[in-house]
Amino acid sequence: MSSTADVIADRHRYDHDHRTLVSSTQEVHLQHLCRELLLTLGYDPEDAELSDTPRRWAAWWMEVMSVDDAPMTTFDTCQSPEAVAVEGIQTWSVCKHHLLPFSMSVSIAYRPVGRLLGLSKFVRITREVSAGLNVQEDVTELIADRICEATGASDVCVIAIGRHLCMEARGVKASARTRTVATRGDAPHVLFADYAPAGQSRQAGPESW
Repeated sequence: MSSTADVIADRHRYDHDHRTLVSSTQEVHLQHLCRELLLTLGYDPEDAELSDTPRRWAAWWMEVMSVDDAPMTTFDTCQSPEAVAVEGIQTWSVCKHHLLPFSMSVSIAYRPVGRLLGLSKFVRITREVSAGLNVQEDVTELIADRICEATGASDVCVIAIGRHLCMEARGVKASARTRTVATRGDAPHVLFADYAPAGQSRQAGPESW
C-alpha cells in the first residue's frame, strides 16, 4: 500500500510529465481533435463563427493541465498562532470520468509549528493540485498532504465545496454542492465554525455532520 509521501511524489512526477507533454505539438494536436469533434457533431470548422474555436479550445486544455512550480515560502515566527485559516479559495478542475469542469471553493486551516506558510502559497497549492483530470475527493486529500509537506504541521484541515457540470449539465441535471473534508492530526476546529450545517455545534468536527 502506498504511503502519503509516495502518493505526493507520484503526483509531482505526473504533473511534471504532463507539463512537458503540453507543448506546441500538443496544442496543434488538440486543435485537430477539436476540428474533428466539430465535424462529428455536424458543424463546419471553417464557418466564420467557428474558425477560431479549435485554437481557443486547445488553449483552455493547456491552461487546465498546467502546473505552477512556485517555491513554498515559509517565515519564522516567534509565537505561533493557535491556527491559521485561508478560506474561499476558488479553483477549477476537470472530472476524470466525464471530461467536464467542476469548480471548488477550498478552505484550509493548519496549526503552525514554528514556521508560517506564505498566504499566497495556499492558493498556489490548491491550484497546483487541481490542475489536470481529478475527482474532488482526491483533490481535497492531496491538498491536505501538500499543506503538511509544506508547513511541517501535523494538524491540518481542508474543506472543499464543489459544483460539478457532470452532475448539473448531464445525467440527473441536479444543482447541488458536494462537500469533502480531509483532516490530518488534531485538525483545527476553527475552520468548522463557518461550514458546519445548521443546528450542529460550532465546535463539532465533520464526523458529526
